Amino acid sequence: MRNAARWDEVIDTAFVDSVIDGFRARPEALVAIFNAVQTRYGYLPERALRRISDRMVIHWAQVFGAAGLGGFRLLPVEGHVVTVCTCAACRFSGGESLLRDAERLLGVRVGETTPDGSFTLETSADVAAGAIAPAVRIDTLVYGPLTSEHLEHLIAQRRGGASTGDGGNGRRRGKTPVGSEA
Repeated sequence: MRNAARWDEVIDTAFVDSVIDGFRARPEALVAIFNAVQTRYGYLPERALRRISDRMVIHWAQVFGAAGLGGFRLLPVEGHVVTVCTCAACRFSGGESLLRDAERLLGVRVGETTPDGSFTLETSADVAAGAIAPAVRIDTLVYGPLTSEHLEHLIAQRRGGASTGDGGNGRRRGKTPVGSEA
């Protein structure tokens, strides 16, 4: 089903084609292709999904279905996306508490966006930060290990609010992004 409001969106067709070609258009690489496209755009644009469908000769309904069932974002998100890691390492080291703190700090539950559109809260088991658990990805940067104070500082930074810069404990641990792009 075509979303007329988004059909005119512009995508870099050469980029999408290069991603597909990089995986030799193998159907088993569909999730990896989705990951690359979502990393570039922040979501899976409809035109990109249709391009993937055409180039890989997979019916568009199967491509859209796989993207939806795979937990990929199908619509653009305004503002910052805060993703709390739910992998076993993060859950074991306090990730559930961190998730509750994120909900409290943002005033929304998982899957919701703040009324002003500045933050969306999500969870994912593939933040890829088990060694720095518990971790949170904000947009494309991964932070960890985090405490509630660290998370509060990171959110305040993105709101434009003043903060001490040390999470209230004099340490910088957890302030520096680990890796550059998630």
